[in-house]
Amino acid sequence: MFYEATYQPRKKTGLSSEAKKYIGKVIALQESGVMRSGPYKGQESYIPAAKFGLVPACDLTNMKALTPVRWKDICKNMA
Repeated sequence: MFYEATYQPRKKTGLSSEAKKYIGKVIALQESGVMRSGPYKGQESYIPAAKFGLVPACDLTNMKALTPVRWKDICKNMA
């Protein structure tokens, strides 16, 4: 499934410079599954279109499902 959400990480230390560019912005996401390791083990995770790593559900707000067409539009705006 495709989603959009506002990226609001709880911890900003240790984020890549690419991830920091998207804080507070609406990002396009794809469903990934459950995180298997790390501090967010057991949480749902998503793959951002910007490819800066897995994002745990707790770092996302205002999430909603999208059509593939709308998802592609958001991806273009992220570039």
